[in-house]
Amino acid sequence: MDTEDPDRPAEDDAVVEAIDDVSVAVEENVSDQEDLLSELGQIRDDRVAGVPLSESISGTGQPRALLLLNRVTKRLTLGSARLRRALVTSLVEEGDSANSVAKRFEVSRQRISAILRRDRD
Repeated sequence: MDTEDPDRPAEDDAVVEAIDDVSVAVEENVSDQEDLLSELGQIRDDRVAGVPLSESISGTGQPRALLLLNRVTKRLTLGSARLRRALVTSLVEEGDSANSVAKRFEVSRQRISAILRRDRD
């Protein structure tokens, strides 16, 4: 840890950086998820009221509900992958075997090896 700032690692730490990225993604998703709930509620209310779907989702592009849902999902998927890679790599660097990491993450040893290989490339 940095002696001047106890919350900051002394050197680059992939796990801390990945956690920070996931935290930012979650914070960004809060707003989008609130908008998504509102959008879904409106579409549902319109549907129950008999409003044609083409009017309810208006516009010619992709429905806003799907845009929001895709954005939320993408952020979490990317953040999850980065955090998984950082955790796997750090555990192995700390001395855990690929087999023990695989058991912990409930995946195959080959999957752990692939993650480690991708990190080296």
